[in-house]
Amino acid sequence: MGTAENAGVRSYLVDELAVLGLRPELQTITVPDYFGAPGATVEVVNVMARIPGTVGAKAVAVMAHYDSVPTTPGANDDAAGVAAVLEVGRVIVGGFVREAPDPVVFSFLTQTAELIGRIGTDFDSFAAVGIPGVHFAYVRGSPIYHTPNDAPINVDADSVGHHGSNALGVVRFFGNTDLADPPQSGDDVFFTVVGSHVVRYPAGWSLPLAAVAIAVSSVAIALGARRGNTRIIGIVGSTAAILGGMAVSVLVASLIWWLITGVRTSPGMAESYAYLAAMVLLAAAAWMMTSRIVRMRWSATEISAGAVILWLVLAVVTSTTLVGMSYLFVWSTLGASTVLLIRASVPDGHRWLGTVGVALVATPTLVVMAPPIDFFFQMALPRPGNPGSQVVGVIVVVILLAYLSIALIGSSMAGCVAPGTGRPNASHDATYGNAAGKT
Repeated sequence: MGTAENAGVRSYLVDELAVLGLRPELQTITVPDYFGAPGATVEVVNVMARIPGTVGAKAVAVMAHYDSVPTTPGANDDAAGVAAVLEVGRVIVGGFVREAPDPVVFSFLTQTAELIGRIGTDFDSFAAVGIPGVHFAYVRGSPIYHTPNDAPINVDADSVGHHGSNALGVVRFFGNTDLADPPQSGDDVFFTVVGSHVVRYPAGWSLPLAAVAIAVSSVAIALGARRGNTRIIGIVGSTAAILGGMAVSVLVASLIWWLITGVRTSPGMAESYAYLAAMVLLAAAAWMMTSRIVRMRWSATEISAGAVILWLVLAVVTSTTLVGMSYLFVWSTLGASTVLLIRASVPDGHRWLGTVGVALVATPTLVVMAPPIDFFFQMALPRPGNPGSQVVGVIVVVILLAYLSIALIGSSMAGCVAPGTGRPNASHDATYGNAAGKT
């Protein structure tokens, strides 16, 4: 702000808006110069243009800042946003109607924002004074914000296009809505699956879905007890062992991450994802060690039930207090409870059990857990240009989600039939059943 470069950008924006047939207006405000000497001030000049609407009495504002901190070119933060705003204006003025939004949305992000009280985007200032709106941001690669690496060469064209297409869809929706009397709706749980397909349902469904999972798993445990391969002490012991393995993985991963971030303060994209892969492999190794130990004492069905119970607890807690996050646990728990019931209902040795395990447990768990693991890992990365938003301790959440996912998938598959063998993987289950008097 207050530099010749900033004035040049402002002139460019005025010219671009004029080319669209709009009448740019300049709004000058004097504010403290946060990057200058104490007590210094600087003029901020907002560039504004209005596209007349046809419906409703209120306006829809689309905003992005065209300044940057002194240490960065500001290509992603926020020249990309400025480009998206200009392109939205071009499309609306030009009357094109073929562009469509390509949503990537998750209610766990909304819930996370409510928990921490802010999102960390430039819209926070408006939200703080009660102005409703929508945040648009891409998180992957955001640690380069406010650093010299935030240069045009590090801008992803697809991300900017995604920015613009979603902004355009939202502007059209609200632009065609009477904001003086907006439609009322309740809270929803929503998440994006393959491509841009969004699953959405009322938040009130979450707890009943969790209750169904409780009922299914209870029946499965009861049937397992009748068959002789499921005992309460085995379930409790397995649950305790899984928690112990999780605690060890969190402690080890946190120490490793603390050492890494102390040395590598600005890892590149490829390097950072190599670290994420290492964290997931660490969680997998912790589960494998835990599984090997507990299978010496407890049956595979008891271990699976122990994992399901942990997920049931998380499903119920999130469905009652953090409903936007509930889908992360509800659907996988329903699948794992169903697999547990099938294993308790049919004789060992059916080859199709493995396929059922993949379809009902592995697939939904990977689909719903990959985005939050990725998001929280991005939050755990060092942010040298914005240390106030650096929360490397969030790596704990990454390891927890990775370990719990691997434990649920691994325990659900452990008692299924190995492909092509016709024999149950869980030989301990068969031995335990015979010892209990089964024929």
